[in-house]
Amino acid sequence: SRAVPELVAERGGTAVRSRVGHSYIKGLMAETGAIFGGEHSAHYYFRDFWGADSGMLAALHVLAALGEQDRPLSDMMADY
Repeated sequence: SRAVPELVAERGGTAVRSRVGHSYIKGLMAETGAIFGGEHSAHYYFRDFWGADSGMLAALHVLAALGEQDRPLSDMMADY
């Protein structure tokens, strides 16, 4: 999505595109020092989780964000 690079830039980051595939994404993340990587196929990679692909960790991050807010997820996602 074109929205992802824009949102990353708004928050001070740099979005980098990679060839599709677990090994390519993990390699580019290591090369660039990326903290997060993701694919449209719902694979999410986290540097602080040894670059592992983890949907469970992604869900935990969403739950943590929900716990910090006093509004429902639907309100948090309305702008996207």
